[in-house]
Amino acid sequence: MAAGKTNRIKRSAVIRALSRFAERTAKRAENGLIARLLSGYFKLEKAQLSSFAAMLTGQKNAVTDAFSSLRDMICRAFTENPVKKAVTSYISGLLYMRTRDVGIYLFSSGLYAVIEYFIIKYAIISRDLPDNVLYGGIGVMILSLFFFSGKALCVTLAKNPILSFLTFDLIGADRDALKPAEPKKKNASAALLFGMLTGVLAFLIPPHRVVLLLFCLVIFCTVFFKPESGVVLTVAAVPFLQLRQLLILCAITTVSYLIKTLRRKRELRFRPIDISVMILAAFTLFGKLVTSGDGSGTDSLYLIGLAGYFICRNLLCKREWLSRALHAAALSSAAVSVFGLLFYFFGTPSQMLAAHTLFAGAGGEMSLFFGSSSALAAYLLLTAPLLLYFGFDGRNGRAAYFIAYAASFASLCLTGRLYAVISCVIVTVAVMTVYDRRFLVPVLVSVPVLLAGAAFVPGRAYSYLYSLLYSENALIGSVWAGTAKLISTSPVGGYGIGSFAGMYPLFALAGFGSQTGAKSVYLQICAEGGIVLAICFAVFLFILISFCVTCIYKCGHTENKRYIYGPLTAISALFMYGLVENVFDSPAVCMLAFAVAGIAAAASELCRREHDYAVSALEYGEV
Repeated sequence: MAAGKTNRIKRSAVIRALSRFAERTAKRAENGLIARLLSGYFKLEKAQLSSFAAMLTGQKNAVTDAFSSLRDMICRAFTENPVKKAVTSYISGLLYMRTRDVGIYLFSSGLYAVIEYFIIKYAIISRDLPDNVLYGGIGVMILSLFFFSGKALCVTLAKNPILSFLTFDLIGADRDALKPAEPKKKNASAALLFGMLTGVLAFLIPPHRVVLLLFCLVIFCTVFFKPESGVVLTVAAVPFLQLRQLLILCAITTVSYLIKTLRRKRELRFRPIDISVMILAAFTLFGKLVTSGDGSGTDSLYLIGLAGYFICRNLLCKREWLSRALHAAALSSAAVSVFGLLFYFFGTPSQMLAAHTLFAGAGGEMSLFFGSSSALAAYLLLTAPLLLYFGFDGRNGRAAYFIAYAASFASLCLTGRLYAVISCVIVTVAVMTVYDRRFLVPVLVSVPVLLAGAAFVPGRAYSYLYSLLYSENALIGSVWAGTAKLISTSPVGGYGIGSFAGMYPLFALAGFGSQTGAKSVYLQICAEGGIVLAICFAVFLFILISFCVTCIYKCGHTENKRYIYGPLTAISALFMYGLVENVFDSPAVCMLAFAVAGIAAAASELCRREHDYAVSALEYGEV
């Protein structure tokens, strides 16, 4: 839409009539819980209630009174509860304890755990401790080196570059709330005593698990009082945590967000782009209920992903939180790629073999993250473009981001997923050319150079690529043939979400009966949810990409565009790769894919809102 052009939809007579009617009826329904929720969820302009919400709660009755009382009780429980105030006061007091005491506790616990490990290992023959006690104790001792100073803990968190980045820049703690002051609590003897006790009890629980438990409690409090930090941590922790732990983190984030919505400190956002997601969720839930066969382990993948979309879509409404979420995903991708390359090229022989088997798809050292080359390739497609676009930022760290992107692309190539590499290259070159027209010149120059250089490629490389493509195409063609038979038997409604693994062997070709995926996310959606679900999914992708492209052409700042181009490139590359691979085979990848889609939608709306505000301010200044 051109700058300054009147929005005909918002200025239409129907919308104005509904707004006036909702404004009058809202005065009678302002104490209803449903009206409070829907006023933020279905608002048109200036927090006006929709006519449906007003009619639903316009009249006082026993139900609305009960909801209103319940809302007030919940708000009092989280604002006037003495237990909550006591806990908050105690945690705030801990931030002004001496940092040296924390270091003494960590160092003593790790040291005594290591001593106990060697004593039991070499002096007591009948008892042996696992190696994680030794490694955990050494890790805790190394961690304690960050905390040996005579200042208060809050000052150390603010001054130490690593701790400051993790606490304030990434997680988003309030830096202004921690006023620099002298430590109010000094008790080195108590810290030493508790550290010794933790280390001595290492035969029951390793010290690193105690520290991890304390860290998890801090994270729980952080996420509960600031749900935006839960989004950042979820996006960052996708390759490092199990699905159950990710769901727990999402649940805490969602509960905190809903409580703050009830207290009117947050609002539920709803735009036309979200209608397609809600329809997709409804059909997915219906398909899950009518699942045929054994759908265990995959029946909730799409619902998990849709939950990630709405969390990112609603909470990333400010530039600082949007930047933190994108940086978190990019840094996790860099960590995964560098870790894999180090083991691949510089590890011990056993570790190198494990890394080679990882990239070949059999798992290995990197099974800590995913355990399959298909999931690793999809994850890198979702996160590597973020590194690339942050590398084009003119601030410090440009070279580091480009190096990290090169590591991610190298890891992607080593997975052996040729179609993933092709999708990444095609989409990245196309979108980067639109992002910056100067990128078109090296592209036009590199194409004939690469074609000329292909003549000097060894014949073994040609034979390897040919065999790889031949075997992969044969597998894809055979699986697609069986999937087509499966779809033809129930084309409209499918067999239910998660039913592919149980129903495909009945229609598979000989020799290709053990397949958990359809080698195409679109064919698998057709097989499980039918044409109806496939249309909903296609509409969702089309609306999302159209919305992002529209906002890109509307906002004129390069910095704003970078926040949209990064997620848009990632989503486009992933779903292009989804033509020949079921990219939702991993629950973590499914969650992250919809989360990145939510980030793209949030970034587009944020940039459009900032652009409209700038245009309005300019027009007001001219008047």
